Amino acid sequence: ELSSNRLGYDAVQAQVVNLSKLQVLNVNHNNLGRIPRFSGLVSLVRLQLANNGIEAIEVEALQALTGLKFLDLSRNNIKDVNYGSFPDKNSLQYLNLNFNKLTTLGKGTFQRLQSLKRFSKVYIVSFYSNREINSNALEEVQSLTFQNLNQLKSLKMNNNRITSLMDGVFHGLTTIQTLELNNNSITSIRKGGLFNLTSLTNLALSRNAIVEIEQDGWEFAPRLFTLDLSYNRLESLDKYTFEELSQLKTLNLESNQISAIGEGTFNNTKSLEVLYLGMNKISWTIEDMRGPFYGLSKLERLYLNSNEIKSVSRNAFIGLKSLLLLELSQNNISSIQSNAFKDTIRLKTLIMNSTNLLCDCNLVWFYHWMKERKDVFQLDAECSYPIWLRGQLIRELSASNFSCYDSPKPHLIDEPKTQFGIRGTNVTLVCTATSTAPDVMTFKWKHDNLELPDSGSIVTQLNNDNGTVGTTQLTIPNIQNGAAGKYQCIITNAYGVVYSQKVKVTVGTFPFFKKTPSDISVQAGKMARLDCAAAGDPKPQISWEKDGGNDFPAAKDRRMHISADDGAFFIMNAQIVDMGVYTCSAENAAGVIKASASVLVLESPMLLKPLETKVAELGTSIVLDCSASGYPKPVILWFKDGEPLLVTERHFIIADGQLMIIVKTDFDDAGDYECQVENEFGSQRGLMKLSVIEGPELVHDDISSTNTDTVSAIILITIICCCILTSLIWIVVMFRMRKRNDE
Repeated sequence: ELSSNRLGYDAVQAQVVNLSKLQVLNVNHNNLGRIPRFSGLVSLVRLQLANNGIEAIEVEALQALTGLKFLDLSRNNIKDVNYGSFPDKNSLQYLNLNFNKLTTLGKGTFQRLQSLKRFSKVYIVSFYSNREINSNALEEVQSLTFQNLNQLKSLKMNNNRITSLMDGVFHGLTTIQTLELNNNSITSIRKGGLFNLTSLTNLALSRNAIVEIEQDGWEFAPRLFTLDLSYNRLESLDKYTFEELSQLKTLNLESNQISAIGEGTFNNTKSLEVLYLGMNKISWTIEDMRGPFYGLSKLERLYLNSNEIKSVSRNAFIGLKSLLLLELSQNNISSIQSNAFKDTIRLKTLIMNSTNLLCDCNLVWFYHWMKERKDVFQLDAECSYPIWLRGQLIRELSASNFSCYDSPKPHLIDEPKTQFGIRGTNVTLVCTATSTAPDVMTFKWKHDNLELPDSGSIVTQLNNDNGTVGTTQLTIPNIQNGAAGKYQCIITNAYGVVYSQKVKVTVGTFPFFKKTPSDISVQAGKMARLDCAAAGDPKPQISWEKDGGNDFPAAKDRRMHISADDGAFFIMNAQIVDMGVYTCSAENAAGVIKASASVLVLESPMLLKPLETKVAELGTSIVLDCSASGYPKPVILWFKDGEPLLVTERHFIIADGQLMIIVKTDFDDAGDYECQVENEFGSQRGLMKLSVIEGPELVHDDISSTNTDTVSAIILITIICCCILTSLIWIVVMFRMRKRNDE
């Protein structure tokens, strides 16, 4: 025992030699400056060199100490430890480097500590910094620093400035059970930083700066029993936060900034027995959420102290059938809904010291429930209303004291409504409440259970001795997709809190076309295709019209098909009747847009009826009909006896060539007549024979005149009817084309 002297390096190295039976040497609190090169200490197993101003671990000084198992180098000035700091042959099992000036641990630093691999004992390797000297903080631990230390059971790196856990930093610690990283500057938990810690049961991360736990962050530490995340900066929890921790028994989340606990947060921690949530901001979880702890059927102790809770919902503690202790102190609770503790059938300890209870008829159930358990519960909860009960302990009242008058708690008279907002516009939500108390009410808004800043809302209140009426108006300017979700209004005053219903705000965008139909021409009998695709939020529905209506000839003949995948519109075996203007409409909740295109069916010319042999009486008039169809409109040519027919004062061609009229027929008009129809897609000919015969003798001129007038009228009517019937389709097509151009 040589501790607490003024021994220097030379004196110790010269005098402590050849002590072959010496097993323990304590030289703490001296002035060595370096590790002496001891010789002849063949039995030494414990060497204590703390507080000696040592600046480095010299491998030569340790080479002769092959049996050394315990080495204490704490409270020195060591700045660096690396692979070469330790001799190849050593028996070290305990290494203490507390309170040095280490800043970095490199890859393979402890690889030569072979004894840590061969013996299954409890080893403690600690790296603490002097918190009063900032430059002493350990800031970085590199990947694979602890490789091959597969017998290490406990590792403590508290009170440093480690900001992140590099991927694989603990790789090789396959049997470690306890890891302490308290009081560092770690900001997030990522699964790579905990890689291969499959035997870890206790993890302490208190007093860091953790703001995020990534999904699957605990994948490589599934056997955790105890997890300490107290005094960090977590703001919310969800169903992925503790997804892999099915064996967790104790979880400490005290003194974070948690304001939201999502549904299903504790679904995967069914073994949890102790949960610390004190000193957070989870008032809404207890006041308005249904079953936030549902699934924790083994939970025995729940700490919710100092969470700004004003009201306890009847659904707050659903499923906590094993709960023995419930801590609700330092919450200014004003109301407790009926049967709020109906599931906590084993509750033995309830800690609550509110001085703000609203002792009206709605709380009488709690008075009776507490009286039935007066040997168990000793609550120091006081009434604040009505005035004549203010300051009295609830346990000292009688049931007759709990009567109902006009409640001073806020009451909702106008709740926010579900809304649909078009992206880029402003959306406004309104919430109005009243209270019989003259006290000013406080209005808050939540979006997906996260509190919104007050700057986004406007509050107006009117208060007097008769009560208070207040309205809050939340405006969401230039709304984007991130603002969609559920919104809720919360109103509080000195006597309680009330929550509005959660209303859904949906954000959409006006439809816009990604594909628009184009004018097409298709040959008859072929397939016609129109493309139309649109985007928007919600996804727009595509519909089609023909000529402004829903009459599709192709649909009647089962020749029409619409592809849901790419928005294509098909007409199989296109026909003349399919010609028209087709309109694609894209519609969602934000609005509707339309785009139109023309479909023209190209058809080779065709005679609508065969030409017939005709007989005309001499001197009368006759009409030869050559009705034809086709698109483009065919050209009609007439021939007589193989030669082009010339138009004369007795020979007329009308109705675009479809009618050839001969008046005052002569024997020379007899012969073979030919009608030829043609367009760019083909041609067709029709033949007929005209015979002219001598008619019966006319008796007098009147009869002759009458017959002539009759024939002329018939010819005129025939001409008009043929023109109308054969030209109707072109009139319709041109009308539709003009209509589309106007649109």
